[in-house]
Amino acid sequence: MIRSRREWERIRAGGLPLYLLSYGILVRGLPMALVVIVVIEWMRGGPPDASLLRAPDFYERALFAVAVFSLGGMASAWARWKAGESHFTDEAGDGDPG
Repeated sequence: MIRSRREWERIRAGGLPLYLLSYGILVRGLPMALVVIVVIEWMRGGPPDASLLRAPDFYERALFAVAVFSLGGMASAWARWKAGESHFTDEAGDGDPG
């Protein structure tokens, strides 16, 4: 949640692409993908070990999880960006989101 106008202005100054990358992928998408990969592999046969890295199907599952959760993180970041625009534009009362 973007809590203050100052925080919003700092985020907005970086631009939407940077926010999608930093918050959407790095903060939300990749960590969640890593957690899901570990959980899936644990459910498939116990704790993951080094032999897992030699299994070609592991890379398919990992790539799929990274892609899905990165897209989900970017969608979440975009929604937060739009909420920040809406909230702080309404607060300023200028009617100009740009």
